[in-house]
Amino acid sequence: MRLIIRFLVNVLMLKVLESKYKKVIIFCLYFGVTSVGLYTIWYNLRDFGHLTATQIIGLIILIPLTLLFLLGTVFSTGVSGIDLATILSRNAGKIDENHPMYQARYIGRTIFEEKECDVYLDKKGNYFLSGPHAGFKKYGRFYIRYAEPKELGEVYNIRTYCHYKGHTFPVNRRQKDKRKSILLYTIDGEVADELSFSTVGKSEYELTVPIEEVQLEDVKNIVDLG
Repeated sequence: MRLIIRFLVNVLMLKVLESKYKKVIIFCLYFGVTSVGLYTIWYNLRDFGHLTATQIIGLIILIPLTLLFLLGTVFSTGVSGIDLATILSRNAGKIDENHPMYQARYIGRTIFEEKECDVYLDKKGNYFLSGPHAGFKKYGRFYIRYAEPKELGEVYNIRTYCHYKGHTFPVNRRQKDKRKSILLYTIDGEVADELSFSTVGKSEYELTVPIEEVQLEDVKNIVDLG
């Protein structure tokens, strides 16, 4: 269950970070937490003379945290040069039913005119390329060019695997690129016992190892466009 929750949280965070409204979302999160914190502080301080030891300890912890979120709220608005009204009214990046990305399915990557770009299949079954290339048509923040399957060349996905003490584990490429350690997962109890994995759920095991102790391998999988 912990593995599933972590996966869902990671997916949600990636959606937020990739959203064109991420600045607004982050501001709303900061503002919401700050509002709850300030209200809680005010509510408890109304009867300051009768505060219990638990309430005092809670306030000692809550006040600096609320101040940090208050600073986050301030610096995520005009102070940091972000115009929320402009972001909310910016329709150029809107993905509606007339946008090629609307309900499009990610297929993989390819090399087009000596540059790597993403390949998608739109809701009508047409392939298109996405990338900042000359000659691509701009749709909001996307640069897109429709193409026939024969123009796409070799379409592929890259899967990263981790070899550790005679066993192989799938690895998220984002994790590989940004961390000094690798978090390995398995549902194989025998492998978990052999390598001293920690149990994190029913038939779910994990182990964090330094990246220097593993061998990473990128495997290129060719996509069959049919």
